[in-house]
Amino acid sequence: MSQGRSAIDKVIRVLFAAPFLLVGTISSVFALKGCVEGDAKAGRATLPFGVIFFVVGAFLLRSALRGPRSPEALASRRQEQQQQQQQQQRRVSSEGVLPPPPFVAGYRQASPAGQSARERYGAALEAAPVQKLGLRKGRVLAHEISLSQQESMFFRLGFAVIWNLATFPFFVAAVKAGSLLVALFLGLFVAVGALVLYAFVRQALGRRRLPRVEVDAEPAFLGDELRVHVEQRGPARITRYRVGVRCREIVRYTVGTSTRTETHDVLDVVLFDDAGGPALGVGESKTHDLHFRLPADAPPSFESHSNQILWTVEVLAEIRGWPDYSEGFAFRALPRPVP
Repeated sequence: MSQGRSAIDKVIRVLFAAPFLLVGTISSVFALKGCVEGDAKAGRATLPFGVIFFVVGAFLLRSALRGPRSPEALASRRQEQQQQQQQQQRRVSSEGVLPPPPFVAGYRQASPAGQSARERYGAALEAAPVQKLGLRKGRVLAHEISLSQQESMFFRLGFAVIWNLATFPFFVAAVKAGSLLVALFLGLFVAVGALVLYAFVRQALGRRRLPRVEVDAEPAFLGDELRVHVEQRGPARITRYRVGVRCREIVRYTVGTSTRTETHDVLDVVLFDDAGGPALGVGESKTHDLHFRLPADAPPSFESHSNQILWTVEVLAEIRGWPDYSEGFAFRALPRPVP
């Protein structure tokens, strides 16, 4: 479900790198030309500027075109992190540590029959290394779940506003001064800001048509059947509708001075994929009641500074005459305690 969004993000990042490369290349060429023609002073003043822009653009382009790492590379990185954590634990153990929290201490205790994961873990969820989710009471099932990445849209808006405020005045000044070459360069930067702003507006409009997603258990036990209720409200002319469950591993690590993020889908199951059917009018809705048994051997929900296991209900809608959306609604999947 995320292939289309990943392609769009890659195009945006390539376009973001393009002005740096163009400005750096042309500035360097003009600087070298000035040195050859005898204007060494102007060449020395312009050349560092061009080299810096070119290097930044090359780095951004490399980051944009760099494909995701293989599962084997992710597993190797995860093993290194676990070894580092074990070394840290051994170092702290020699100095004395507090008793394990209830979430860990009661992990192997048998849970009473019929007890839910929320009842079993109780208040220990607040101290557990899992996502902290805001839940609402569902209308059909027990819990209504929310978006897994609500902050990304506002980050994109903030970046677009700051970027356009920093570049647009210089672009207008260059146009008024009649400096066509400078205006052309700055126009590339303005185009990048406009593209990011367009992506924000499109995402914001798409989220105005988001469905209500409910689950019967949150957290849910791995190995249990998860019931999912999706309600799509109108007005909307949906041409395609898809619902699935995804388990994604997210790894963050530092190389030099840059932080990189790699993702790997451990599980991606489609529960429903069909045409949208008749158009929904104002006040109308269409519901889908689905179920899926969470694999007992799948990785449980987890969150730390550098590693995350994220479970989501993925919903994609292609809407005629309106921006599409493809969003994940987060829930937690935890291991069932055993004797």
